[in-house]
Amino acid sequence: MVSWKGLYFILFLFAGSFFGSIFMLGPIIPLMFINLSWYRWISSRLVATWLTLPVNLDAVHDITVAYPYNIPQTEKHLLRGDFPREIHFHVHRYPIDTLPTSKEDLQLWCHKRWEEKEERLRSFYQGEKTFHFTGQSTVPPCKSELRVLVVKLLSILYWTLFCSAMCLLVYWYSPIWWYFIISIVFFVLQERIFGGLEFIELACYRFSHKHSHLNSKKNK
Repeated sequence: MVSWKGLYFILFLFAGSFFGSIFMLGPIIPLMFINLSWYRWISSRLVATWLTLPVNLDAVHDITVAYPYNIPQTEKHLLRGDFPREIHFHVHRYPIDTLPTSKEDLQLWCHKRWEEKEERLRSFYQGEKTFHFTGQSTVPPCKSELRVLVVKLLSILYWTLFCSAMCLLVYWYSPIWWYFIISIVFFVLQERIFGGLEFIELACYRFSHKHSHLNSKKNK
């Protein structure tokens, strides 16, 4: 069963890792373009989210992304067709039973992971621009060039048809206008009122978990 809070935690961890890589968050690194208070806020938010996760999460995956060649940074690059020639991923899996449980230990754990990520990226860009130095395979054995090519072609076909169909629906079908208007209003209001969709999901989970826990007590 999919855990929405688990997905939210993974997304937040990825975002934190991404910004850690871009802004060089490690305090021992001189190229630090972000205030330390922001770093502490990100770590605290990450730890607070982790402490509210359900028990059905098996592991946390630390993902490091590196671009050996060009790095598109704005939409202008994408519009000009300046896509990354290569994207390298390094994935490390941390089983749930290896993670600390206290807030202070979790903050220290997150800090160490970011330090490792910075060192990994430094070795990547100063070396051969691969993750071979980690001693792990960079290409999953289940992948193949033919499979990757087929997935690329199917993705291009799908998104071309999907975007074209959406433009036609917006132009010809008035209910689609209302759908987009309602969606925009909903997401703006829920962000203003509740602070984000993830908090609504978290409240729903807590309510359902508390309700099921009370029912189990009554049955006993």
